[in-house]
Amino acid sequence: MSNPSPICLFVYKRLLETKLTIQALEKNHLAKESELYIFSDGPKNEKDIQQVEEVRNYIKEVVGFKKVVINISNENKGLAKSIINGVSSILELNESVIVLEDDLLTSPNFLIFMNEALTAFEHRNDIQSINGYSPFIKASDTLESDVYLHYRTFSWGWATWRSSWSPEIFLKQKINHEINQQTLIDFDLKCGHDMSVMLKSALAGKIDSWYIYWAYDHFKNNRLAVYPYLSKIDNIGYGVESTHCDGVLTIISKFDTAGNREFKLPKNISKYDQTIKNVNYYFTKKHKFLFRIKMLRKLKNYPILFREIKKKFLK
Repeated sequence: MSNPSPICLFVYKRLLETKLTIQALEKNHLAKESELYIFSDGPKNEKDIQQVEEVRNYIKEVVGFKKVVINISNENKGLAKSIINGVSSILELNESVIVLEDDLLTSPNFLIFMNEALTAFEHRNDIQSINGYSPFIKASDTLESDVYLHYRTFSWGWATWRSSWSPEIFLKQKINHEINQQTLIDFDLKCGHDMSVMLKSALAGKIDSWYIYWAYDHFKNNRLAVYPYLSKIDNIGYGVESTHCDGVLTIISKFDTAGNREFKLPKNISKYDQTIKNVNYYFTKKHKFLFRIKMLRKLKNYPILFREIKKKFLK
């Protein structure tokens, strides 16, 4: 591929996760042909200064890409502002972008898949984003495609085009004027039963999320996201040091270990209602409850469950 999309990587204070993320990305087949833009957010408080500096010292030594550009922020912008500003700046000069955070392991064929999908679907006005991560959905043996479509997008390794992105997507005041109770009900039905709660929390300032506004924009405009049946992303970010993911990951995913470099990406692919239902099941209270019950069978899961209970009920 002659001109792969640039990669945005957002990092903060987790040195180990950042190293693992970059090391996996370096092993991608298109790494040496791709430009990597690393955005390092400033420390939130004095306690974080040393960890932030350790990450910055590491990323200054990163090689293995066509070009590495490091963007240092002296202030703590938070993840939402960092991503909105960073992605916007890259799309001012490029037609598309691939976005990662510092807790995502990529398969060696991740960049190939993302770039090929960006090319295959760039003229589909009903498709707004490409996802590297995917919940496990069994593909039909007769299906001539390596991807499926869903109204819900994901934030774990994704890509989009300049034509699909705008800072105005993230204006709270505008969204507040657009939504009503029926909008929230429809949002949940179409994209998953956790969406309205997440949107209301973000609008109320309870969570620092860019993602929910991005997902809402897909829903509002009736646009779709492309998913691989085999996930090209493994999220290693659920832990104590995580800024946004310290609960239980209840989504089952099948990581791509096959290493294929050619993908079936039919440009005229349609959405399948049953596939959408299968994905949405992961976000129901029933699935989340049953998943936690299964976790109780193994002692190693107890600390994770206890930490989640402590966070939710013992504040």
